[in-house]
Amino acid sequence: KAVTERFLLGKYYYEKIFDQNPEVLFISAAGNEGQDLSRYRYLPAWAERPNHLVVGALDAKGGKASWSNYGRLIRCWALGEAVKVWTPVREKMEMVEGTSFSAPLVSRQAAYQWLTHPHDSAGTIIRRLTAE
Repeated sequence: KAVTERFLLGKYYYEKIFDQNPEVLFISAAGNEGQDLSRYRYLPAWAERPNHLVVGALDAKGGKASWSNYGRLIRCWALGEAVKVWTPVREKMEMVEGTSFSAPLVSRQAAYQWLTHPHDSAGTIIRRLTAE
């Protein structure tokens, strides 16, 4: 079992990797262009597969962040605005924003779900995370 969150390839390669590794849960950030992913081809979010979960960003009030991509391909949302992170270069905590900060929050929860339910499939974990 594995959860992975960051990778850069073309759509064909994403689909091939997703299909060849059905036991792996792939989690992608939706992107920060404020576009509908059903019309805007943002990779890897645009590669639709059952073991692929696309995460959009919520603002600090719990609504969709104005800059987050959106649409039917996004099956999960997490905080992406005013996220407090440690920055090793500056050696301090900073507030950041972006779907790249939303996706790791969901990845952490997915890893916890697999830790507590080790026999579940990637699809089952996705359904639990998205309440589908």
